[in-house]
Amino acid sequence: MTLGCFQHRDLPEAMTVEPADYEGWREPGGTRPAFTSNRGTTREETMGIRSTLGAALVSAWLSGLYRLQGRGAQRLRSRDIPELLDRRDVLVLDTETTGVGRSAEVIEVVAIDTTGALQVSALSMPSGPVSQGSWEVHGMSEASLNAMGARPWPEVHPALVSAMRTAEYVLAWRADFDARVIEQTAALHNLALPPVRWADVRPAYVEARPSGAHSLADAMRREGLEWEGRQHRAETDCRAVLAVMQAIANA
Repeated sequence: MTLGCFQHRDLPEAMTVEPADYEGWREPGGTRPAFTSNRGTTREETMGIRSTLGAALVSAWLSGLYRLQGRGAQRLRSRDIPELLDRRDVLVLDTETTGVGRSAEVIEVVAIDTTGALQVSALSMPSGPVSQGSWEVHGMSEASLNAMGARPWPEVHPALVSAMRTAEYVLAWRADFDARVIEQTAALHNLALPPVRWADVRPAYVEARPSGAHSLADAMRREGLEWEGRQHRAETDCRAVLAVMQAIANA
């Protein structure tokens, strides 16, 4: 399947470059990277180099193949959703966390497949405190996590890695956040994660329903969908994302 443009194997080896390697690169429309050469080149050669590499970078961005500092999620289009729903190598994932900053840790992680089957469900005891703001959202404190049998992240990590290794794509609502907090929680314990293609479902919904607000709660309300549990618990939110995807596909 090709989402956006082409798959990674379609890129020539010389063009599988990381946009983060070029100072000032952000997104198409941002600062254009500067390309230099150690030998003298004509203006036409320089423009040709820029055109070729620039096109490769933009194409890689569109297909979600690069990782900006390890956390660049593909922005899905609404037309991608039906085919993703037919695949069995796709996970829908959600996390709950101690906060939203660079020290935030995952305290709950759930992943389901596109049939709704549960692939990972775990509570993790953080090394730092749960912020007041996060507790007000998901209702979990260190005491309640302990009472529910939350385990240290190193005990949760292997199950998540095992599920991720079976997946070609990991989908989430605002996927950059989930990818980042999982990465920084793993890094806190010096644990590695397998390479996966993260993809954000929210842009597909924005494209399908361009007017109005676009939080997950807004999408559920707009589509007339019922929550299967408490909002802002990871399994409930995973199932909500899958329901919204199905609504997009059936529109």
